[in-house]
Amino acid sequence: TNGWNYKYVQSVYDEYEGVKEALALNAEANESAKKILNNYMIELDAALNSVSVDEAYINSVLRTETVVDALADFGVTIELPELDAPVVTGVADGGSYPAPVTVTWDEATNAELDHEPIENGATVSKPGEHRLFVQNKYASTAIYFTIEGEEFEEPVVSIEDGAEFGIPGEPASATWTPEEATATLNGEEYIAGTVITELGEYTLVVTNGDKSVTVHFTIVDNYMVPEVSVADGAEFKLSDFGEGPLVITWNPEEATATLNGEEYTHTHIEEPGEYVLVVTNGTKSVTINFTIIDDTPVPTLSIEDGAEFDLYVAEDPIAVTWVPEGATGTLNGEEYLSGTAITEVGEYTLTVVNGSKEVTVHFTVVDTTPQVKRGDFDGDGEISVVDALQALRVAAKLVPETPGLLAIGDVDGDGEITVNDALKILRVAAKLADEASLA
Repeated sequence: TNGWNYKYVQSVYDEYEGVKEALALNAEANESAKKILNNYMIELDAALNSVSVDEAYINSVLRTETVVDALADFGVTIELPELDAPVVTGVADGGSYPAPVTVTWDEATNAELDHEPIENGATVSKPGEHRLFVQNKYASTAIYFTIEGEEFEEPVVSIEDGAEFGIPGEPASATWTPEEATATLNGEEYIAGTVITELGEYTLVVTNGDKSVTVHFTIVDNYMVPEVSVADGAEFKLSDFGEGPLVITWNPEEATATLNGEEYTHTHIEEPGEYVLVVTNGTKSVTINFTIIDDTPVPTLSIEDGAEFDLYVAEDPIAVTWVPEGATGTLNGEEYLSGTAITEVGEYTLTVVNGSKEVTVHFTVVDTTPQVKRGDFDGDGEISVVDALQALRVAAKLVPETPGLLAIGDVDGDGEITVNDALKILRVAAKLADEASLA
């Protein structure tokens, strides 16, 4: 309580030990001085073994003046250490203060608050009684003071230290009691109940007055890598889609996707080409490259481009067919069905389409049927009995009925050469009817 302590007693002892060695002289006059010093050294030894600092002070210091004066008579000078105790500011012994208070001191080798180390300039806010002990090399200062107010409650946090949360999963957020406590999360202000959505390691410090709790927790990535129904590098053919177009699915269903940079939602994929599908589930994604090859066959037509057909010489009706049968055609811009007869002279453009493949051909239909005189079988320019006889031979099947002969001899227009045609020709030959009667 007087500011004296063990270190002071030890320093006095060290000082006198040096003097004792200096007095190790043969001079008779110094024997008395050595005796006085030896006796005091014995007392100092007792002081160093005393029970308390105060007792050490009493046992070692009370006779200091007497010893110093006695030694001075023998020409021995003792320099005692400075006894100034540390000067403390901010609190005074016996003082009572509202929280917080800041304590400082001028010089010290050790400082304790309630037997725990304390830094110079520290703030004290915990309500209750406190003991501040500050010491320098030779002396110490002890101050007892009180911080006013009730003691703060230690916060209770809803998250346990070392907890782990996952995304997706139960949202990570923290609350605490008492509610008036404040908090920081990784050094930034944190409001109770705020959901934490970023992956990482976190340190939450909740403070209530002089009480605080620190909680460490982690948010980890629980997203699964999407599983896609199409393998990377897959190759498809349009002919594979006989039962329906390509549709891609994935797991988990809540994942999202883009196809060649555009949003994709399980829609049909029917166009040939190269595709890049990116399926994303939170932080995880999968990229699938695949190709759709157009293996649709090119239509094969029964005619060649540039063909020419003659109605006069054609044995069968002029018509175009193709394979595959499922292909469709247009003739001069109008729908054309495979195998339909073409009976009119003209230039034609036929386009046949099979899926993504098409073929276009150009062809011509002509008619070289001779321009003959009706009933003039022998071609002499006159209608005679010879012509009537030739018609009768065709009607009797003695001569084949060719398209050319039919064009000459079918004068009644019934589509065949008969006896009636022969009679009509004979009447014109006999001048009983004019040539206009030969239809």
